[in-house]
Amino acid sequence: MQTINKPEVVAEVSAAADEYERALSENDLAAMDELFWNSPLTVRYGPNGSNYGHASISTFRKGPPKGTRTRIMVKKTVTTFGDDFGTSSFEYTYADSPQTGRRMQSWVRTDDGWRIAGAHVSDID
Repeated sequence: MQTINKPEVVAEVSAAADEYERALSENDLAAMDELFWNSPLTVRYGPNGSNYGHASISTFRKGPPKGTRTRIMVKKTVTTFGDDFGTSSFEYTYADSPQTGRRMQSWVRTDDGWRIAGAHVSDID
């Protein structure tokens, strides 16, 4: 039976998710690109479209500037299964609007470290 939420694995996924949040808030394209699993199987859904494969995600990020907005984290949940898979879920508000956002990511341990295999981002008006 898999161990759910082994503390050291939760800490690793949490740190990787926090690093992604840092990269997103600073528009650090290289870090965001690196944190997605480099595979044609990687998927990202967002309010501005769907991306299938690492190349598509990378191209999307390098497109016209998306802008950065200061986010205030409301809730963060990390759940891990065994030593090599976990999810991170963030709910946030924006400093400049009452809008709420959500981000959920599936993380997998690779030879290069923790990488996002799937992501879904949505905003709620």
